[in-house]
Amino acid sequence: MHSLLQDARYSVRLLLRSPGFAVTSIATLALAIGANAAIFSAVQGILIAPLPYAEPDRLIPDPSTNAATARQYYEAALAQADVANGERPELAEARAYVAKR
Repeated sequence: MHSLLQDARYSVRLLLRSPGFAVTSIATLALAIGANAAIFSAVQGILIAPLPYAEPDRLIPDPSTNAATARQYYEAALAQADVANGERPELAEARAYVAKR
């Protein structure tokens, strides 16, 4: 324990001798810690955390950015869900929404 305190006092003395190096070192550490926290937050929110939906495996993916292809995909998915037979009444609004596009 004594050597740890002695090393700490020595490092503080060296940093006080060269304040430019001390400021550069502290700023570099602060920037690195901040970047690490930002990257971890992004990875946590995008890749690790579960989706905020009750059943995320039932979401319909957007096959492309092309609106015509996406509309055909959604129409086919809704047709397979037997919306017309009334088996999936919760999808009736989705079909109406897609039809308005």
